[in-house]
Amino acid sequence: MTNEQFQNVILKEFKELRKEMNQRFDAIDQRLDRVESRLDGVEQRLDGVEQRLDSVEHKVANIFEQLSIIQVLGEHEISIRTLQRRPV
Repeated sequence: MTNEQFQNVILKEFKELRKEMNQRFDAIDQRLDRVESRLDGVEQRLDGVEQRLDSVEHKVANIFEQLSIIQVLGEHEISIRTLQRRPV
């Protein structure tokens, strides 16, 4: 085998390896695109969950505020009834 033949064989093998590597990189790129797409979907769903959680937190805060008002009103009603029952 001459030096030129040897170089041609090596060159051919390098080209095949490069082709295989390019195919692998293309496959990796496609998989990465799918992962990114799924991640975008997950981020959108997470944003929706965060918005709903904020809404629930706001509603809970309103409920506690209303409970405090109801308790104060209830105490005043009891005091008024007690005063009404006392003879003067």
